[in-house]
Amino acid sequence: MAFLAERIRERGLRPGLWFAPFLVTADSPLFQMRPDWVLRDGEGRPVRAGFNWGRPLYALDAGNEEVVEWAADLVRKALAWGYDYLKLDFLYAAALPGAEGEARYRRAMARLREAAGEAYLLFCGAPVLASLGLADGLRVGPDVAPYWDNEERSFWLADPTGPGLRNALRSTLHRLWLMENVHVDPDVVYFRTRFNLLSPEEMRLQEALAHFTGFKATSDPPSWLLPEEKGRLEAFLAREVPVRRLGPYRFRVGEEEVDYAPFYKRLHRKKDGRELFLYGLTPLEGPPLPEDAEPFRPAPTSATTPCGGVGGLRRPPPGAHLPPPQGALPLVPEPGRGLPHGDPLPLLSGGRL
Repeated sequence: MAFLAERIRERGLRPGLWFAPFLVTADSPLFQMRPDWVLRDGEGRPVRAGFNWGRPLYALDAGNEEVVEWAADLVRKALAWGYDYLKLDFLYAAALPGAEGEARYRRAMARLREAAGEAYLLFCGAPVLASLGLADGLRVGPDVAPYWDNEERSFWLADPTGPGLRNALRSTLHRLWLMENVHVDPDVVYFRTRFNLLSPEEMRLQEALAHFTGFKATSDPPSWLLPEEKGRLEAFLAREVPVRRLGPYRFRVGEEEVDYAPFYKRLHRKKDGRELFLYGLTPLEGPPLPEDAEPFRPAPTSATTPCGGVGGLRRPPPGAHLPPPQGALPLVPEPGRGLPHGDPLPLLSGGRL
């Protein structure tokens, strides 16, 4: 690992390392050797922290001093190898279960911040408010994907948290208020057309948002890029363009004006005879809201529920009206009020569940 970091620096680049310090799988040596480190429920069963890589995920107990010291040692080991850019992912695992987990999360991540010193820490899958002041950068939405949306998941399973450019865009657009506190990561930009279902216009939306946040990244394998695509990628990484916000969904990026409003529509569908409402970024038109519509507030939601998207599929009670888009809800407390009741939007970064 140290050899690789040295070779990277010789190329004039900064070596970075990804790891998930509080996540574990049942077949890992750590799970087998230290079962007492695994977070468990009141009946002694391991707490599930998601499903990925074809297997269930579990959480290490961030309230266990030995676990926190082990995670801090991982950070120190990475620094000793020469990696001073660390992406710490699936961090919601350190906040499970329940709201009290965020205080435990904050204490554990403060230890990792101390161990990292001046290294750049990018938090991902993390409770947003509990991460401010500790993270240098923060992923604020789910993974992008080389497609707009996976309707089998977002619509039929009523799960708004899955990968897709629509989810990533709407999450980032509604969390740009964080830019005064942390470096906002909107996730990677696509330039390749190989194995990619996104249109050029859709890819441009993500590229413009990366310019606005100043967080430029891509995961396109160079061997997949056509010469003109490689040229656009190189220009994107090298070029600094003036950016200015013109409205909630309008931005000036260089000489170009980018308007996300045409993609921000409300979609009304029926499934199994039931009326369902999906709102958020979608290229489809939906019915307009009546002018006298009263906003529908969902039931309170735990701030630690891992959720990468915003909005989503909900079934309002009889007689309720479709609420305005999430972007219309207040993102800072109003006098005499708290954050929007039950709205996880300002509280979570990108999740994987």
